[in-house]
Amino acid sequence: MYRGVLIEESLENLGVLGLLRQLSTDVVKLAAPADAQPGQWTLITFEVDDTDAANVANQLGDALVDGPWYVDFKNGGHSYVVFADHVFDCRSGDSATLDAAKNHARGRGIPDGTRSNGPRDIERLL
Repeated sequence: MYRGVLIEESLENLGVLGLLRQLSTDVVKLAAPADAQPGQWTLITFEVDDTDAANVANQLGDALVDGPWYVDFKNGGHSYVVFADHVFDCRSGDSATLDAAKNHARGRGIPDGTRSNGPRDIERLL
């Protein structure tokens, strides 16, 4: 089972939420959101079955707003890091793919140390 947190405001197509087992929803206010991001986020903690993870990653990528947004979800040492224009399939110990995901995040304007409901630092993707 994979688990992750997504920001509802990052989605262009909310229909993708039907693919997720939603566990909880929280609303947080940000003191200093990044450019092009709202000051309030709706955080959805979700799970995805192992057999559906790759498909859900691609569907999430299609549903994300093009901009400084990403979704990541994990199962032990395996993580999907999803952007509107690319899905990274990261395995523990695969530093090249993880570094590529981090650099991609920075290139899309996602600052190191981005916070939502706790740390979402791109340095801590796995």
